[in-house]
Amino acid sequence: MMNNVSSFSMLILAFVCTISMVSAFVVLKSPSGSRVVSNIPVATGIFRMTLTVEDSNIPDKLMEEVWRYAKKPLISVGGKGATNKHGNSLRQLLDDHTIVKVKVNTKAFGTLEKAHESLRDFAIESGASKDIEMIQMREKEKTIMFGLAGTLENVENGSFPPPPPPPYVGGDGEAAI
Repeated sequence: MMNNVSSFSMLILAFVCTISMVSAFVVLKSPSGSRVVSNIPVATGIFRMTLTVEDSNIPDKLMEEVWRYAKKPLISVGGKGATNKHGNSLRQLLDDHTIVKVKVNTKAFGTLEKAHESLRDFAIESGASKDIEMIQMREKEKTIMFGLAGTLENVENGSFPPPPPPPYVGGDGEAAI
């Protein structure tokens, strides 16, 4: 019932925004309690909803495991904004790591959402799949986590992140320190 009400509310909001030619940023709660973040830009007269991973069925605890799986940001984007080099680096790192955190100075972009779009576009121009996924954004940390196509599905079905390796056991049967 809640999803129907939320969807209906979003459609009404999009209609109102279309008439007034503004954009809206909507934060709703799903029945599971996770946040649903929707961006409805309507300056073009067509609305589109970008739902982040918070709208998925991934529990917060599992999403925290995914976030911690990527130890630190591997790309930093400064105040001058993203370039083709950032996109190429993102493409190469995704091929090697499946998920990549990117630290962003939002001065040139304004928002993390705009930074995400710019970085994704540069990565696609560099030859990355058009299905690069935004796994999560953390406004407080000014960090975006990107993933290869299908990563969110793998998180949902439990095949990502992989389990940690077993501890190393030396030849004498004792754990090596």
